[in-house]
Amino acid sequence: MEIKHAHIYGFGKWTDVTIDLSTAPFICLYGNNESGKSTIQQFLMFMLFGFPPKKRAFYRPKKSGKTGGRLTLYDEDAGEFTIERIDGVRNGAALCYSPDGQSFDEKWLQERLFGMTHAAYQRVFTFSAMDLTALQDMKEEDVGEILLGIGLTASANLHAIERALDSKIDALFKPSGRKPEINRQLQVLDDLDRSLKTYANSEETYREKQAAVNQLTEEIEKLQYSVQQDKRRLTRIERQKQALPIVQEYRETRNHLTQLPESIPFPENGSERLKDLNSELLPLKSELSVLQVNEKKYKEKLNSIRTGFYEKHIYLEADKLLKKEQLFLEINQSMKASHDSISKLESQLDIELEQLQIGIGQSDLAGLTLPFHLEKSWSQLKDNKKQLDNETEQLYESNKQMKANRNHLKEQESELTKNLLPGSKQTELENKLNAYKERQLMEKMKQDAVQQQNSWKKMKENQEKQARLWLSGSIAAAIIFVLVGALAGETMFYLIGAVIALPGILQWWLGNKSNVELESTVPNNEVPSVQVSDMEKEEAARVLSNQEQLRKELTNVQDKLRDLDITLLQWNEKKHGLERRRERMEEQIAMQQEDYPFLRQVDPDFWPELYTKLKTVLNIYRDLKLSEQQYTKLSKEIQHLDDQLNGFYQTTNWVSAKKSLETKFHEMEQVLEDYKDKCTLAAQYEKWIKDNREQQQQMTQKMRVYHSSIEELFSIAGAVDEEDFLKKSKLLEGKQQNEEKIRQQMRQLHAFMGQAERKSLLEGNVQHEDLEREYESTASNIASIEEVIHKKRQKQAEIHAELSGMESSESQSDLQHRFSMESEQLKKLAHEWSVYKTAKEMLAESKRNYRNKYLDEVMERTETYFGKITNHYYHAVYLPSSATPFQVEAKDGIRYTARELSKGTIDQLYVSLRLAIGEVMSEKHKLPFIIDDAFVHFDAVRTKQLMDILTEISDSRQIILFTCNRDISEAAQEINVMELNNSVRIN
Repeated sequence: MEIKHAHIYGFGKWTDVTIDLSTAPFICLYGNNESGKSTIQQFLMFMLFGFPPKKRAFYRPKKSGKTGGRLTLYDEDAGEFTIERIDGVRNGAALCYSPDGQSFDEKWLQERLFGMTHAAYQRVFTFSAMDLTALQDMKEEDVGEILLGIGLTASANLHAIERALDSKIDALFKPSGRKPEINRQLQVLDDLDRSLKTYANSEETYREKQAAVNQLTEEIEKLQYSVQQDKRRLTRIERQKQALPIVQEYRETRNHLTQLPESIPFPENGSERLKDLNSELLPLKSELSVLQVNEKKYKEKLNSIRTGFYEKHIYLEADKLLKKEQLFLEINQSMKASHDSISKLESQLDIELEQLQIGIGQSDLAGLTLPFHLEKSWSQLKDNKKQLDNETEQLYESNKQMKANRNHLKEQESELTKNLLPGSKQTELENKLNAYKERQLMEKMKQDAVQQQNSWKKMKENQEKQARLWLSGSIAAAIIFVLVGALAGETMFYLIGAVIALPGILQWWLGNKSNVELESTVPNNEVPSVQVSDMEKEEAARVLSNQEQLRKELTNVQDKLRDLDITLLQWNEKKHGLERRRERMEEQIAMQQEDYPFLRQVDPDFWPELYTKLKTVLNIYRDLKLSEQQYTKLSKEIQHLDDQLNGFYQTTNWVSAKKSLETKFHEMEQVLEDYKDKCTLAAQYEKWIKDNREQQQQMTQKMRVYHSSIEELFSIAGAVDEEDFLKKSKLLEGKQQNEEKIRQQMRQLHAFMGQAERKSLLEGNVQHEDLEREYESTASNIASIEEVIHKKRQKQAEIHAELSGMESSESQSDLQHRFSMESEQLKKLAHEWSVYKTAKEMLAESKRNYRNKYLDEVMERTETYFGKITNHYYHAVYLPSSATPFQVEAKDGIRYTARELSKGTIDQLYVSLRLAIGEVMSEKHKLPFIIDDAFVHFDAVRTKQLMDILTEISDSRQIILFTCNRDISEAAQEINVMELNNSVRIN
């Protein structure tokens, strides 16, 4: 996966910024402190993994209201897609877009990242200078946690988790401890067991007293039940006493009801229905009477309207002519507008011609034409003239300036020539300087010769000493052999002595010869006699340097003079060119003045403006002619309309003399409007008469319905007329009231008692005195039983007091219950201890398996990277043991611990380890490496070696390097370096 582009809406100090990271797989972002490198790095983390609200608020920009941005990535499986995160939108969740327009949520992004989290990414794919201090403090037991934490689970808390498990295990149980929970729980169970044994002795007496208490409790409960039954009897007697008045009233109402007929035929709600029918019928009768009166009035009005109409064809002809009134108004309005336009255009035309003052009038405009290309020709002439004037002015100004420059350069040339030394003087100074240098060289050679002579003397003494030793040794040996030969009488010993003496003599002769040759090679130590002081040398060097500078300045001035002379020749050529162009321009102006004589009175600079003015004048002149033609046409149309109206007036014998067209149209309109109003009014009266007759029919029909309903009510009740109907209504109402009263009394009794009790009371002959006697007897029985209950409760309390003394401490049952509860608690604690113990063993086993599986490959790559960085000075890396930290082995076989290495080398070892872990442990996560100034202690050579390694790694994954070190950015010149600038947009 690679990051292609990042666009920041607002994040920290960055607002509306685009960063292109697609130019190369290895990119170096360089910037000084406070340039925003860390903010960009945090922005990348925010876009990939999101931040909690508090952290998002920390990066909210000061100059933008929107926190977030877009990040475009390329994935081998998903292709190119874009992540967008905005604080305050979707609670900061990501929304991903693909090029084909599809959108995906945060869950889809996590699938693309294979579950990678922010913490995991920081542990595997990012590291900085602050992380480099961890290596030298590693121990053997820490290696598994660090590798597992960084490479496998991306958690730095594994060691802390193991310590927490140890703490939990120790807090639960220790074989010889007293404070752990399991130890304390065992002590509690021992104490409870001793208490249970003590209570077993007093158990028999406690049981007898408990049995007595139970017997008393049963007797009290039976007596209380008997009291409850008597109290319910008292309640029933009180209900019957309250219900007796209602029962008497019920019996009386029942007697009244038996005296009425059993069945009274009468329609339901008959009285109300009859009253409603009569109330509905009365307004209908009144309304029918009003309708009959109105019908008569409408007929009289209609007859009066229909008198005094013209014949119908006159109205039709008038309507046909009146439709032309709008045409007349439009023509009249157009004539007024044309007249006003003619007056306005004539006045405007006179004003424009007077302002021009070029000697042309309205009569001259008829034959004047201005082609479309004329304006461009005049503008071109104006521009050419202006350009020629400007170029001429600039040409003469430049000539004046060049002459001034030439004079100035001539003065400089003369001044510089005067300041130059004669050739003899300069040669003298150069000889002094050369003599000084020769003297310095000879002194140096003399010093070297002295040192060489001293060395030669020592060498000569050594060689002479060695030659003497060879000579004396060989002669001594020869003498010994000669003496032996003399004593033994053998000549062979003489020969051997001579052979032994020969090498010593030869060595002595060769040594003396080499010393002589060496003396001949010693240089002569004589120093030249010419003496030049240091002050003279400095003065000569200064003067010669000044002379050299003067000669350079003189050459420069002479070059400028030559260039200026060439420029003057070019100026003359430009001058001739301008003169030829001016002649051609004047010929073109003369041709235009010949075609348009009035141009002789106007300067060519104003010809374009004059063209515009003339174009305006011609447009006004054409508009004036068109308006005059339109006015003549409209006048003819008005005359034709007047002739048609006069013909109509003659046909109808209307007076038309001295009347305008407006008056004639108005008179015709009044006649038609009067005719239309009367026709509308007549039609309205006809409609009203028709509607009135329909309403009368409807009223009659409605009244017939009501009469039929009233007769039906009389028939049901068997009544002859309305008075008979009302008498039967009152008889039925009395019967219904008695029935309702009986129902109400039964509801009251039902509220007091049940059905059986209610039936017994209604059918029996219960008296109030009998109920009083039964109530007093029952109350007396309740009082005697309650006295017995009181005595038994006192006895029960005494036994309870004795039992309380026995139960002043915890009872055996409570102790037994507590023993069971504490035993369960012990089982839970033992289970918890076993879980923690198993978890610790599984964690240790996982670390061992992980280290055995991946550690060799990690260390192999670490050695490879570390060797390349150090130019193969170190070729092996060894894991820390319990007694020593990390060790490295140099090419000479010597091992060094991490503490014995320099700060830069320790950092290089840790960087190698981190790169190896990232490569080995994250094969499925092809995410970019982000490195933040982790090479501050590297020298230039090792920085270059590391850059080569990172370039090699960038073939398989993207690398983004943040640095504020100019040396690192310069070492990365072969990769893409992007400088961050606070005030410049990055794109």
